Amino acid sequence: MYEFSLANRCDIPGIVALYSDLVGTPGCAWTAEYPNTEIVAADVANGNQYILKKDGILIAAAAIVNFDDLSHLSWNMNNPCELVRVGVRRLMLNQGIGKILMQQVIMAAKNCGYGGICMLVSQVNPAALALYDKMGFEQCGETFAYGGDYFCYCMKFDSVHLNADFYRHPALELAPMLLGKILCRRVNEEITRVAITETEAYCGESDTACHAHRGKTKRTAVMYEPGGVAYVYLCYGIHHLLNVVAAAEGEPEAVLIRGVEGIIGPGRLTKALNIGMDLNREDLILSQALWLEDGPKLPYITGPRVGIGYASEADQARQWRFMVKY
Repeated sequence: MYEFSLANRCDIPGIVALYSDLVGTPGCAWTAEYPNTEIVAADVANGNQYILKKDGILIAAAAIVNFDDLSHLSWNMNNPCELVRVGVRRLMLNQGIGKILMQQVIMAAKNCGYGGICMLVSQVNPAALALYDKMGFEQCGETFAYGGDYFCYCMKFDSVHLNADFYRHPALELAPMLLGKILCRRVNEEITRVAITETEAYCGESDTACHAHRGKTKRTAVMYEPGGVAYVYLCYGIHHLLNVVAAAEGEPEAVLIRGVEGIIGPGRLTKALNIGMDLNREDLILSQALWLEDGPKLPYITGPRVGIGYASEADQARQWRFMVKY
């Protein structure tokens, strides 16, 4: 189990050891003198140092500090923080830990009231550059600093993602709530926003139309996560379908997005928005690639779900399809 939190004094030796062990790895610009115990202790004392643990073991660390040292650069952002000293335990590199850490860091920065994140990334660290590009950071310049060449990366918090509480509703409640909400997809620098117009609810293991009807599998494991992640699957080997996982952790419910304004059909909308398997398990609360924003509450009509001939007659007849009433 992962645990993200502010570090305390007891964590200082472990953080310093994690940082020191990364010196000499490909792309790492740190030295035996930096980061050191004095710097980490100051970060901890100032409430800037965050850590990620797995089963109680420290596996990653990062610091969020006030934006001072780099304020001479043109970042074009209001009230940003600076992200510094980001590191993942050497034995756990290339295992997706960086993404988990960054998701939590973004949420922490938002919770602290910052308007965005700025940071310098070494130009000879391709793994870090790839991660930040994937996370939705923008490359906004470059500079020479600390004896090396760096890219300037930033992320503006200019959109208000729907929060975790919204997604924790059971699928049967969440499906009509999603109508009118804005589905947002970022590809490179372009963001497409479309209102959701049609949904279907799939309500756990007792629902014979639900993928989780036969229990937890490798494919359906994502449905057992807390509501607020994307469940994307390939239908008939042709179409990718987008679902929003609903309810609390351990309750495998989801809502299929069947239509958005201007696009009817779940396969057509994923094709138009470039949504594929790479977005399966995407965190809709934190993601800068796929998320939902608030929209008006709309009237709707209901009907039976489509394409579930394999389900029981009772489940086929349920009015669990929700469509905006025009």
